[in-house]
Amino acid sequence: KQIKRSICLTIIENGFGHNDAVYQILIDTVLKDNFEKFLDDCTKKIELTAHARKVYNYRGDEIKSLRMFLDTDECKVPTTNDDYIYGPVWISKGERFRPTGAYIYLETRYQELNIQYKKIKIQYKEVILVMKEKQKTKHESDHNEETDDDGVDEQISSNEGTDKEKSKIKDKLSSKDKSLLSMSSKELKMFKQKLEIQIKEIKSKMEIYKLRMDEIEADKDKEEEMGPRFPIDHIAEIDFHDKIVGRHPICLTVHENGSFDKSDPKIYLNLRSLPSKNIPQTPIEYLLDYLQTSIEMFARQRPKRVFDINGTEIKLIGQLQAKQDIFISYGEDYRPAYEPCLTIQIHNVDIYLKNDSRILLKTFRPDGQIIGEKEKRTASRDYGHDAEFNGL
Repeated sequence: KQIKRSICLTIIENGFGHNDAVYQILIDTVLKDNFEKFLDDCTKKIELTAHARKVYNYRGDEIKSLRMFLDTDECKVPTTNDDYIYGPVWISKGERFRPTGAYIYLETRYQELNIQYKKIKIQYKEVILVMKEKQKTKHESDHNEETDDDGVDEQISSNEGTDKEKSKIKDKLSSKDKSLLSMSSKELKMFKQKLEIQIKEIKSKMEIYKLRMDEIEADKDKEEEMGPRFPIDHIAEIDFHDKIVGRHPICLTVHENGSFDKSDPKIYLNLRSLPSKNIPQTPIEYLLDYLQTSIEMFARQRPKRVFDINGTEIKLIGQLQAKQDIFISYGEDYRPAYEPCLTIQIHNVDIYLKNDSRILLKTFRPDGQIIGEKEKRTASRDYGHDAEFNGL
């Protein structure tokens, strides 16, 4: 029987790259060939607010076949644990690829490798230090043995010197593990070679992440510069008056017959929802039905007639105009909202007698001006009555 091999693919929501946004999904041989099922599983795993529609790699190239992507070398990325991870891929709900998330992910992995590189580098320097000190100690001990092999006092002083050298090495070592002192020269040499291999591998991994970061750095800077406009920048903007937009809704201010109030409701009549294709010849009953079902003030009784502000009855939808005031009747004739009234103006006048006739001259008299002794006021101005002034 053929053994089915499954792999763990790293998935991240589009625009994110921190560790708390990284998820793993198990990919078996069946899921490799069922891309729609893969999108469904990603939607549930990441808990997206909408269904997953697109998949991108770190450069923003759309992935349309999961099997083709997993068969490439690009699908594997080295980690700090001397292992590889498959992916990552960024899951989109339909919006364009956002490179900031991919850059954050690559930068995080690069920093982890850099920390590991610094630790190994310190350990490597400690090995070199111990090897040098051991060689130096061995050389001094050999020299002491050649000068005086029989002197007991010389041998004691040599042992004391070796102990002092060990204590100096311990002081120089920064690591908590002092096991390097107990290693032989051969063991130190093998350990040094192992560290050199690790340093070389980490450097190569860091170069991979650095190259990928450089690839998308310009796109990342562009997204940061554009801000919230970046996800929708690729969408073409259509002019409001373009034919593709279609007919615009008509804004109407609706009043009851004989009434006019600024707080009366405004409606937007969508002409594209009309049942008839011949909009200008559509009867006004369509508007009356809409008012009864949508406006509370007309729900108690069905409106029957529509007038404009001049009292002209509107019988077709095509007669309506944008930003128009209309007056709704329940069958009665139009009643004007504004009633004409009589206005009275009171003026100050001076009356003169000349040749048995009266001459009236309109004059401006401030309210605070004192009336002359020979003048008299016969009416109170406070109540708006006529005023009479007599003068000689």
